[in-house]
Amino acid sequence: MIMKILKPLLGVVFFALLAVSFTILGADSAEAAADRLVIEKESQLFDEPDLTAKTGASISPQTVTVLEERANGWYKIDTWLGEKWIAPNGVKADLTFSTKIYNEPSFLKSSGASISPQTITILDKRNDGWWLVKTWLGDKWIAPNGIKLVTKETYTIYNEANFSSGTGASLSAQTVTAINQKAGGWWQVKTWLGNKWINVNDLGFSVPLKIQDYVVTSTYGPRWGKMHFGVDLAKSGTVEIVAAAGGTVSKSYYSSSYGNCVVVRHSINGNTWETLYAHMSSRSVSVGDTVSKGQHLGYMGNTGDSKGQHLHFELHDGLWNDSKSNAVDPSLYINF
Repeated sequence: MIMKILKPLLGVVFFALLAVSFTILGADSAEAAADRLVIEKESQLFDEPDLTAKTGASISPQTVTVLEERANGWYKIDTWLGEKWIAPNGVKADLTFSTKIYNEPSFLKSSGASISPQTITILDKRNDGWWLVKTWLGDKWIAPNGIKLVTKETYTIYNEANFSSGTGASLSAQTVTAINQKAGGWWQVKTWLGNKWINVNDLGFSVPLKIQDYVVTSTYGPRWGKMHFGVDLAKSGTVEIVAAAGGTVSKSYYSSSYGNCVVVRHSINGNTWETLYAHMSSRSVSVGDTVSKGQHLGYMGNTGDSKGQHLHFELHDGLWNDSKSNAVDPSLYINF
């Protein structure tokens, strides 16, 4: 009699337990699904939740198990390399001040636009300080904290991006924070004097004349249908020509084109440069002579292929040659 009563009760209990069991299993399955992440495009793997901590490896599109998730876009996952981090949709960050936007990771490649303070999505970071971010212009570059610039020499500090604004101070070789750049080797950097300028092309060359009231009659670049490989400086009267930097005279000769000409070879920071001085009325140095910066070389003239008294001055990053393949614009290194 008792067994007849208990059998139906046992059946109810069994089905109730079975239902609970299915409910628990279903809850576990849903939780597992919530810990899965579908990677829709190839994504870089990182050792830490830091866009500069790249492993050099990437993971292809697939579904992965998430071990940890952070609100700014980082996911910790298990990979064949062990536990690594990914940010397949970028990393969220707060930009607290207006920042210029660049088309490439270079201060010389400005887009002309700026991004206002807001939460941004960072897609990539370079070790030097450049960030690739999403913008209304597409994926662009910003450097909100400046970039790292390694200076290998001592440079004069300038107030502005010109050689006539020297502060009288210099910056020794070190890693500095650069916040702007201009053509010709100019960098604006943070210093103990504030934001100042240095010129990495500043190798110590000076105007190769004893006087200051000369006129630049022709610059480096195309002229009259061909390339003019130097800068022309003119002044009437007796004008003394001096060495733009210390070195050794490698050529002293006369030619139908250059007229009386002197070439001085310089060794600067382990590199070889040559300066050329043409159309001189006379030469006062010979091949092999050692000259110091500012030392007399001769006088301005009108010899060779010349249309009036002037100095034709060339600067070569390397040795002078007939094709002038090493010629550079002297105005990038000297404030004429």
